[in-house]
Amino acid sequence: MIKLLDILDCELLIKEGYEYVVRNRKKVKRLERKAGYKIVNGKYVKMLADEVNNRRKAQRKARHSSKRSTKKRRLSLIKRRSLGLKRR
Repeated sequence: MIKLLDILDCELLIKEGYEYVVRNRKKVKRLERKAGYKIVNGKYVKMLADEVNNRRKAQRKARHSSKRSTKKRRLSLIKRRSLGLKRR
């Protein structure tokens, strides 16, 4: 059963720049993502252009790396949908 305090806490967290993600099939709170920035010691730091490009290339390669990663990604997407988290 959802309580009113839970709803208010979620709304306050969203306003503060936090979002929920699924890690190891559990709902976890983290800072909202900003394009072109990375988090260092809890603060956003602008990434260099080389780093952004290298990360993009690595993500493209890793997306199709193995069946295990595809299976884990599918499970986390299912869990994300069941928790009602929106897709980015």
